[in-house]
Amino acid sequence: MNSNTIAEEHNKGITNMTDRIRIGWLDPSVNSRNTGDQIIADAVSKELASALPNADLVRLPTQTFLTRTERTLARSCTKFIVGGTNILNGNIPRYIQWKLDPGTYTAYKRRVSTMGVGWWQYQSNVNPISRHVWKSLLSTGSNSVRDSYTAKRLGEMGVDAINTSCPTVWQLPASTSFPIEAPDKVLMTITDYHKNPERDTRLIRGLQERYNEVWIWPQGSQDREYLMGIDKSIRFIGPELRDFDDALGSKDVDYVGTRLHAGIRALQHGVRSTILAIDNRATEISRDIGLPVMSNELTEADWRQVESRTPADLKVPHAAIGMWKENLLKWSAN
Repeated sequence: MNSNTIAEEHNKGITNMTDRIRIGWLDPSVNSRNTGDQIIADAVSKELASALPNADLVRLPTQTFLTRTERTLARSCTKFIVGGTNILNGNIPRYIQWKLDPGTYTAYKRRVSTMGVGWWQYQSNVNPISRHVWKSLLSTGSNSVRDSYTAKRLGEMGVDAINTSCPTVWQLPASTSFPIEAPDKVLMTITDYHKNPERDTRLIRGLQERYNEVWIWPQGSQDREYLMGIDKSIRFIGPELRDFDDALGSKDVDYVGTRLHAGIRALQHGVRSTILAIDNRATEISRDIGLPVMSNELTEADWRQVESRTPADLKVPHAAIGMWKENLLKWSAN
């Protein structure tokens, strides 16, 4: 989505009502090549519409620097909310997913709240630059994070945060049951930036032994190319989110894969989901709320868990979510 489209889209809804506010939604899915960011954005947009009924949301990117048009839009906003994804880390400027130039940083300073964000990987140290950036951006906001590890990291630098888990799980039921008999088909994902041909081949072969049909959703921009290098006979569904939703819609399917938000999307459709952890994101959310996550090593015990039809029982922190929404409403109005 280009800048002009963003401007047009959000100018349509602006009214002259004096009680309305304009909030910049810092959205990692804008200009993203990872369709999983769209799954996060879908949940964030719905929750923000509910939490801030008197706000007009202006979508702005985090994965690219602001254009001139986007800077103009940002100047019209009173506050900013960054929603979802593992956008925080302790190694700025060597690694940063949130593209901030000096002008944008100054505009956002002390005016940003987080919504279910996470910390990138496990890091033993946070350098002084990172500490300064996050504290100056977030210290006055109403912050929610997706796991206890991220809350601890922010707390160590003096930034208060509520652990609400990821917005993609907020509307999931406490328990989802599945048919006793496994379906014939499974949807699978891998992760192009965590290539491991031996592991991923083992996953494909294991699924082929247990299901009549194995279909792959290429969530990342390089997933298809990577997998075709492993096995040219494997079958793909389309790369768009609607393709994945259509495949999940039949319900006569399981999901197994390394893509966290694809696994959560499957649960949103009531589909049996097994998420294989390749980094801290799935592991930490699973520890907090019981998301169905296992090691990607796939031992015999792991395969028995894949084959099990036990319900997905989740402990979504609704009280914390409600508290954060209440705080967000107060913060946005000040």
